[in-house]
Amino acid sequence: MLVDGKPLTYLCHCDGPLRKPYCNGTHRKIGFKAPEAYVETP
Repeated sequence: MLVDGKPLTYLCHCDGPLRKPYCNGTHRKIGFKAPEAYVETP
């Protein structure tokens, strides 16, 4: 996928796709929910 002429890639955290580390939407099928994280900005 291109955004503003630059390639855009999504990396997966659910360990479901066969072509790791790239996301293919498997997380929706297996019901994966990542733990919430708190990010503090300056």
